[in-house]
Amino acid sequence: MKKVLCLLLSFLMIVSLAATISASITVNRYNYNATYDEAVLDGILPEGYTQHGRCGEDVYWGYYEDSKTLIIGGEGKHESRDSYNLKYEYEELPFEKVVVQEGITELDAFAFNNCKNMKEVSLPDSLIKIDSSAFVNCKSLVSITIPKNVSFLGLNLFYYCEALEEIKVDPENTTFDSRDNCNAIIATEINQLRCACKNTTIPQSVTSIGPLAYRGITGVTEIIIPEHITSVFGQAFEECVDLKTVRLHPEVEMYPSGIFSKCTKLENVYIPEGITAIGMQDFSGCTSLESIVIPSSVEWISQSAFLDCTNLKTVTIKNGVQNIGPGAFSGCTSLEEIVIPESVANIQIAAFKNCTALKSITIHNPECVIGDMDITIPENAVVYGYSNSTAEAYAKKYGREFVASLGDYKPASPDQPATPDQPATPDQPTVPSTPDEWILGDADEDGEVSVMDASLIQMYLVGKKNIVGDALLAADADKDSEVSVMDASLIQMYLVGKKEL
Repeated sequence: MKKVLCLLLSFLMIVSLAATISASITVNRYNYNATYDEAVLDGILPEGYTQHGRCGEDVYWGYYEDSKTLIIGGEGKHESRDSYNLKYEYEELPFEKVVVQEGITELDAFAFNNCKNMKEVSLPDSLIKIDSSAFVNCKSLVSITIPKNVSFLGLNLFYYCEALEEIKVDPENTTFDSRDNCNAIIATEINQLRCACKNTTIPQSVTSIGPLAYRGITGVTEIIIPEHITSVFGQAFEECVDLKTVRLHPEVEMYPSGIFSKCTKLENVYIPEGITAIGMQDFSGCTSLESIVIPSSVEWISQSAFLDCTNLKTVTIKNGVQNIGPGAFSGCTSLEEIVIPESVANIQIAAFKNCTALKSITIHNPECVIGDMDITIPENAVVYGYSNSTAEAYAKKYGREFVASLGDYKPASPDQPATPDQPATPDQPTVPSTPDEWILGDADEDGEVSVMDASLIQMYLVGKKNIVGDALLAADADKDSEVSVMDASLIQMYLVGKKEL
């Protein structure tokens, strides 16, 4: 009988615990659906609102139709009721002005997403955090001032804020500044440009351009990376849709990835001798780019570097380039011919996938490793090279026409060269996998620290991916108890040997 009673009590405890967990999931961040007496708003919101609602545990909003003003008041963190669907009831209202009152400490991600009529916003000194993508697609926003106590800024803050002309930081802010009236936000301690607009000028004291700093900024037609900029980070100029010309300097280091991706009007790219790599997807989707010269100092043309550059007709690869990464020129449907110099040791899988106009490819290295897949070189291309070379072996295996235009190759060993199943991959620093512990920097929990971890953190910060549990601890690469853009930057610098984790 006692045994039965114990089992019954255990069952009831499990049911009770399950109900508690279920309730906590339903409540989510706070009890958004809980009713509240409008008297609660007395002293929080001024009288006269025509619509109102809740956007935090103790945070409320009111819309004032006559003045087309949205006021957010209360205490603590402004946030969405659904952490996986960051929407706010006021988004569709035609307000032109936003006043965030004193007492609000944080603005959640996508706080004013798609608020296309908003022209001005007033932020309080109580604010300490503005999360990623807070002002995305605020097409009418003209100016903004970051208050003195803000110590955290997420990524992608002003994506497609096409009217934005002025960005200021309160002079008393010790974390960020807008030195020299630069119309930008600078991370003070590391001299990194974090957020830009179409009128931004880069101060001489700034040494790096941070991830997504210019992303989606319209009105910028030319980017000249000045010599005092030593590093540019991932997606810094992605979707700058008016950008036509890019000039780099020899000493700048480009950290992966997608730095100029989807710049659809980009026509002129000047890559000087001294640049050592073209990063993953750095020029992908640049559909107006017609020609590119890869200097001899470049060792790697990385994965998908020129993916879907549909108007790219002329590619000049100088002798000195060593590797062409997977899918590097995939989808370049206007490319008709290409010459691969002797220095290239690897053409990786799918390098010229879907290059439907490619008529000829000449491979000068008789021992060049060619990715062993049918899609590496398209079927319409004639392969030119040495007889008895890996180029000939690839052509025979996959039914491509081969022309021995460079003569006869006689390898040192009697064995004929053959295309291996899988080309070599570049060395990357990794950390050993420990089954029972999380690895610092390994945000995707695959047992190693790689560029994918930095990319995952960037996507997490703009609300496109979720990181939980041990992975969230691992993502905090700088161990400051907060996952931020600095963690993604630290991982990128670790991967090129500039920082330790």
